[in-house]
Amino acid sequence: MAWRLFSLGTDTAGSGRIPAGFNGLVGLKPTPGRVSTAGVLPACRTLDRVWIFAHTVDDAAHVLSVIEGPDDADAYSSFAPGPARLPDILRVGVPQTPRFTGDIGYPEAWPAALAGTAALGHRVLPLDFSTLDEVAALLYEGPWVAERHAVVGTLLASQPEALDPSVRKVISRALGMTATETFEAQYRLRSMQTLLAPLWNDVDVLMVPTAPGHPTFAEVDADPVGSNAALGVYTNFVNLLGRCALAVPAGQARGGLPFGATFIARAGMDAALAGRGAGGQRAAAHAGGRTHAADRRRRRPPVGPAAERRDSPSS
Repeated sequence: MAWRLFSLGTDTAGSGRIPAGFNGLVGLKPTPGRVSTAGVLPACRTLDRVWIFAHTVDDAAHVLSVIEGPDDADAYSSFAPGPARLPDILRVGVPQTPRFTGDIGYPEAWPAALAGTAALGHRVLPLDFSTLDEVAALLYEGPWVAERHAVVGTLLASQPEALDPSVRKVISRALGMTATETFEAQYRLRSMQTLLAPLWNDVDVLMVPTAPGHPTFAEVDADPVGSNAALGVYTNFVNLLGRCALAVPAGQARGGLPFGATFIARAGMDAALAGRGAGGQRAAAHAGGRTHAADRRRRRPPVGPAAERRDSPSS
């Protein structure tokens, strides 16, 4: 029996994907409702997701197969297995004008990651991400901040010093928001969801840099809110749109720092996304002259989420 090394976290805006990218780890963010959040201390209850950290996509998929499923203890549980496979040749949508921050070599690492995807035979298609950027902005610039206030409002009122100053600054904005603004933002989100729906007629997955850069401690100290908002440019829209995501190591930036890419798919495509990612990770490792220990000890297809068990294994 093979050991599977993993850790669980939470990912509301990107708190799982971004650390995975910064540390050369795989991370799997399930479709909203696929994994119960019962017992999780909420940040934004409607958006919070349990996140899986692992060294391989195989391991992350296996963990998902154990923890997924309906749960009456979670009012937002809405488990549905979804398809087991993605096409062998993927249409991969990427930002036509990628955004980067800082000076650690991410702009140079991104073309290499795209070349690796193309080398596996997939079609890389540049897209206009402006509508996705608008959705992402809603998370901290819109009334979803008030959902965070619903969790810590009592503490904020009685012991404001107990909160990190930057967190307190963000959440305190909720005090000036109205119920009308909340509904207006919901209408705006639904409108953009409708506008983005045809996107999946043209692409099978999206591929983005996991993060646009890696701020220094000095940069975070100087502008904690701005630094964190910038980090979420490629993550903040995913939960708002109900998508699943897979973060994977994608090479190195200048100085040897890890660089990560994230693949995003439609709701319910978790099993298919994990299966395709596992195959891509193994192919990339072999192409680079390396065989991961997990591949040496497991020559069978990965045990994946429910759809893979019920249908056929992905490769």
